[in-house]
This record gives sequence, structure tokens and C-alpha cells, in this order.
Amino acid sequence: DEITLTNEPEFAVEVASLTRDVVFTASNDGEGHIGAHFIIYHTDYEQRIVGAKFDNFGQGGILGRYPIHFHMCHDSYGSVVSKNVISNSNQRCIFIHDTNEVTIEDNVAWNTHGHCYATETGNERNNRFL
Repeated sequence: DEITLTNEPEFAVEVASLTRDVVFTASNDGEGHIGAHFIIYHTDYEQRIVGAKFDNFGQGGILGRYPIHFHMCHDSYGSVVSKNVISNSNQRCIFIHDTNEVTIEDNVAWNTHGHCYATETGNERNNRFL
């Protein structure tokens, strides 16, 4: 018999490409836990972060230093974080802090430290994690 998700669900796998044409790579600090961070800071304009790879981002143990971080942007209508790869993250993946109306969809996270996708204070509204 053919193996399918329906008749053999224990063999189901998720497959994703970890390559992208646009790649941001941070230098290693020698300790292995301090990379770069990408922050959208107090900006309520539409942001589109699409189709890039972020490698060795995030700064382990430093509050607010995540690979992709929307920081207090309030209403950021139309903003999208989509089809990106976050690999070898030193701290989390995509973090939304006091920002509303952002769509996070179809991203891939691999070899990361900490939880990947989150809001920070609980005050964030209408963000979509798809």
C-alpha cells in the first residue's frame, strides 16, 4: 500500500526549504549566543519583511534583542512578515511588542533557542499568526 497522511499519519513530515536569495548573516561573538537583531521601532507605517533569511540573529539573554521584533509600533495596518527563514537563532524568532495588525505567515524557524512566535505584553490586538 502507498503511504499517505490518511492511512499512515505516524510517518507525516514537514519539509521546508531553508534557502533564500536575500540572506542576512550576523557574525558570531565567539561565545555563540550574541548575533544581530532586526527591530521595527515606534513605526506605525506598513512594513513588509518577505522572503529573506536571518541567520545567527537574536542576542541570547538580552531583553528585546530578537531576530525580528516589532517594538511599540501601535497600529501597523498591512504589515506582513512572510516566507522568511530564521535559522540558528540565539533568542526566539518573531516578537510583537505593543504592536497591532501584523500578519505573520509561512515562516520557517530552524535551530532556535526559546519560543519562536509571541506577543510580549498581552495588549497587542489583531495580530495574525498563520
